Amino acid sequence: MQNRKEIKKLLDRINTGEINSSEKQLLFRFFNDPESRAVVYRWLKKKWKGLQYEEPDTEVDFEKLLLRIHQDVKQDVPTPLPLREQPSKLHRIIRVSMRYAAVCLIACGLEWYILTQTGGNENAQKIVYNQVDVPHGSRSFIVLADSTLVWLNAGAKLRYPADFNGSNREVFLDGEAFFDVTKDKHRPFLVKVSGMDLKVHGTKFNVKAYNDEYSIETTLLEGSVEVIGLKAREKDSRNLFMKPGQKLILYKEKKNTSDSGSENKSEDAESVKIADARLINLSATDQEVAWKHDKLVFDKQRFDEVKTRLERWYGVTIEIRDSSVLDYRFSGTFDKETFEQAMYALKEAADFEYVLSKKHVVIKP
Repeated sequence: MQNRKEIKKLLDRINTGEINSSEKQLLFRFFNDPESRAVVYRWLKKKWKGLQYEEPDTEVDFEKLLLRIHQDVKQDVPTPLPLREQPSKLHRIIRVSMRYAAVCLIACGLEWYILTQTGGNENAQKIVYNQVDVPHGSRSFIVLADSTLVWLNAGAKLRYPADFNGSNREVFLDGEAFFDVTKDKHRPFLVKVSGMDLKVHGTKFNVKAYNDEYSIETTLLEGSVEVIGLKAREKDSRNLFMKPGQKLILYKEKKNTSDSGSENKSEDAESVKIADARLINLSATDQEVAWKHDKLVFDKQRFDEVKTRLERWYGVTIEIRDSSVLDYRFSGTFDKETFEQAMYALKEAADFEYVLSKKHVVIKP
C-alpha cells in the first residue's frame, strides 16, 4: 500500500510528540480507512514486541486494545484488558505491566488525536454556541473562552462558541462591537457579519455592522485586520489588510422591492452584496469608540441617522411627522445627558417641536 510508509512515519511522530496539526489531519483520514487502520494495529504490535523486556510471550488483540482504550477514555473509568494468565511471579507481573503501559500510552496518544479531530468524524462533538442579545438602551461586556474581550453596543447580537476547540475562532455579529482579541498564532480569529468577514490574530478594532443599515464600518486601533474577499487593488489577488488608524466603510447594494414591509427586515448574510468601499486614514480614533466609554458622538450626521442611534442608545421610539427635519445635520456629544436633555438640545439646534410620552417621541413642525 502506497500510504504504509507515510502512516508509519506519522505514528512515529505521534509517539515522539513531534506531530503537527496538518499531519494530525492526515493521520485522521488514514485512520478512517479500514486498510490503513490495519497498518496501525501492526505498528502497535511491533512496538509491543520491540520493547526490551524478557518474559513469556503475551498475545494481545490490538484491535480490541485500541477499542477498549477508546471506551475507557470516553467513560473515564480504567478497565484492565483481558490478557492471557501469566505466572504469578512479581517481577514478571511488573514487566508485563510495563510493556502494557508503554503500548497503552502510544495507543492513548493516537486515540486522543482521533477523538479531538472534528473534520470528517460523524461522531465528533458538535459546536455549542452562546448568544448575547443586547437590548436597546443598554451596553454589554463579555469575555470569550480564549480571553478575548468584547464590548457590545445597544441592539447588538453576538453568537459565539462556548469553547474554541477547532482550528479557528469564529464569531457572528449583528450590530456594533469592540474586540480586544487574544493572540494565537495557530488559530486566527474570524468575525463574520453580513457582507464581510474579518480575519485577525491579535488586535483591537471596532465593527459597526447592523443588518438593517446600508453600511458596514470597521476601525482598526492596533494590530492588523484582513478583510476576506476585498482586494487591495482591482488586479491584486491578495485580500485587503487594514493598518492601525484606518477606517473601512462598505456600502451595501440597495435592493429595489415592491414589498414595502421588507425595508425594515434584517438582510440575510448570503444575500448582501457590497456596492462600494471607502478606506479612510483617521487622525484620531477616539470618536469611533466613544460609545465604549458611554459617550454618544455625532459628527455632521443626518437626522435620520441621529434618530436611529438615539433609539438604540436610550431605548426609545421616535416618530417624525416633519420630513424636513431629516435633512438637518447634527454635531455634538452626549455624555451623561438623559433622553429629555438630548431631545431639548436637538430641538434648539434644529428648530422643531416634539411631544414626549414615556419612551415615545413625536416630532412636529
